[in-house]
Amino acid sequence: MLLFSQLCSAQLYRDSDLDPTERPKRVGIRAGLGTNWLTSDILPQSEPMFGVQGGVYFRLKLGGRFHYQTELAASFKGSKYDYSDTGYYYNRLGLLYIEFPQYLMINLDKAEKHNLMLGGSFNYLIRPSLFVTNELFPSFDKLPIKNYDITFNVGYFLNFGTVGLQLAYHHGITNIDEPFENFTKGANNGTHPGLSLTDVHPSFENITRINTHSVHLSLYF
Repeated sequence: MLLFSQLCSAQLYRDSDLDPTERPKRVGIRAGLGTNWLTSDILPQSEPMFGVQGGVYFRLKLGGRFHYQTELAASFKGSKYDYSDTGYYYNRLGLLYIEFPQYLMINLDKAEKHNLMLGGSFNYLIRPSLFVTNELFPSFDKLPIKNYDITFNVGYFLNFGTVGLQLAYHHGITNIDEPFENFTKGANNGTHPGLSLTDVHPSFENITRINTHSVHLSLYF
């Protein structure tokens, strides 16, 4: 079960409401849901997974129509797989990340209600989880996957005054696949005693590219 991400943002601020010597700032929290999927050279059966996301944000008005926003968040990403193989095949690959998104927020109207969000994020992998067959708990939590991901983010932000709603797409530009020959074989968590990562299908040995993708619907408070 993975990922669906949401962001929420607070208070509408206008230049006329502010002390001209003070640059307006906002600190708040965000929470949301998202749909997430992975693309790969040999995993065409990948299906979206839903997941949650939450964190804190800081927003600073730069002047004119521009704001800068930085965030610290946690999110679940990954994909589901539907294989008709017999034997040990995996049906879910989950990735838990700590994310550091950075945005340029551009007001599209004078009321500052409609906004374009452009930016990127550096994401640090906390834990991967590979679920074999229909198990409720992951069989492997060490996988040949890079411990970081960089995404390009674009979104639309609707400011209601005390709350904000954002719809955003995050496109992974990092190939998060790690060469299998450099990988110290992952520990089996005990759901299938004696099972090795080389026993599951499709084999990670043959993968050369994996990229993350997410669509988030988020609230900012």
